[in-house]
Amino acid sequence: NSSMLCYAPKTTTLLCYTTTTLSCYTTTTLLCYTTTTLLCYTTTTLLCYTTTTLSCYTTTTLSCYTTTTLLCYTTTTLSCYTTTILSCYTTTTLSCYTTTTLLCYTTTTLSCYTTTTLSCYTTTTLLCYTTTTLLCYTTTTLSCYTTTTLLCYTTTTLLCYTTTTLSCYTTTTLSCYTTTILLCYTTTTLSCYTTTTLSCYTTTILSCYTTTTLSCYTTTTLSCYTTTTLLCYTTTTLLCYTTTTLLCYTTTTLSCYTTTILSCYTTTTLLCYTTTTLSCYTTTTLLCYTTTTLSCYTTTTLLCYTTTTLLCYTTTTLSCYTTTTLSCYTTTTLLCYTTTTLSCYTTTILSCYTTTTLLCYTTTTLSCYTTTTLLCYTTTTLSCYTTTTLLCYTTTSLLGHTTTTLSCYTTTTLSCYTTTTLLCYTTTTLLC
Repeated sequence: NSSMLCYAPKTTTLLCYTTTTLSCYTTTTLLCYTTTTLLCYTTTTLLCYTTTTLSCYTTTTLSCYTTTTLLCYTTTTLSCYTTTILSCYTTTTLSCYTTTTLLCYTTTTLSCYTTTTLSCYTTTTLLCYTTTTLLCYTTTTLSCYTTTTLLCYTTTTLLCYTTTTLSCYTTTTLSCYTTTILLCYTTTTLSCYTTTTLSCYTTTILSCYTTTTLSCYTTTTLSCYTTTTLLCYTTTTLLCYTTTTLLCYTTTTLSCYTTTILSCYTTTTLLCYTTTTLSCYTTTTLLCYTTTTLSCYTTTTLLCYTTTTLLCYTTTTLSCYTTTTLSCYTTTTLLCYTTTTLSCYTTTILSCYTTTTLLCYTTTTLSCYTTTTLLCYTTTTLSCYTTTTLLCYTTTSLLGHTTTTLSCYTTTTLSCYTTTTLLCYTTTTLLC
């Protein structure tokens, strides 16, 4: 009877391994692991983890976690949490929270389950099980079991204890805890947590979060987000977006766009256009032209003399003399002498003499040559010649001659003569 062929079982038992074959139906049991194959349909059960594959359709169930894959479309449902992946497009919904990523970089974190995909690099963490694939390199970690495959090289460690000593290099692995000592360099790995200590330098990696501490300097990296803290100075970089906070002073740079916030004072610079907002007060500067708007009051000054007083903010401009007072911030410029005071920060420039005081940090240069480098910011002073480079922005001052280059934008100031070049556009101003 052909209908009875599917019910003629064959059972094979080898120690803890059992295989049952019933014509087109196969069940394999290995300890707590079970695989069932019926035609093109496959179900795999490992503890609380279940995977079902039916041709191009895959469903994965892990406790209250379900993943469904149909062609290039993937939906993940975890109670109020839903992730939908369609080709390189990812949408994540968590209650009222939604994230959409259309880059080649995707990170999914669900309690003890983490999947990170970055181009050809994939890391999957499920409970104590971790698989990392980077081109031809694969590492699989399952509790005390580790397999590393690199080209034709394979290392398998089973037992919970492994020690490898190679000259000055020592690696000790005990369960999920790993310590690596290389001269004065120490790396400690405990589950998803990694700490690296090199003399006074410490790096801590916890999942996709990295913190680096070097004396009073701290850098925190979270995916594409970076925060740098140096005493009272903080810099935050997110993609092409940079925010710098120094006490009550904040500068935000987004490509060619810059916003500066100092207490209630805001300055926005976009190419050669500058807007200053102080409460209900707005100043717009376009080349040598200035417009001031205070509620229903508007003043336009196209002379070299302007005095504006609003709340705690005062600006006085008289030819080569300028004084600006904004709460605790004061800048005084008189010929070649400039003093800037911002709470605990003071800079005094008098010809080739420069003194900078920032809390416990003081630099005094009384030679004709000074170079200061802080992150991507570089200032070089050589007697009356100064070059400042900040990202794609460069300012060069030589006597009364100043050249400012910002990507495609160039401004040259020579005494009362100003030339501005923006792409194929050139403006020349001589006197007012």
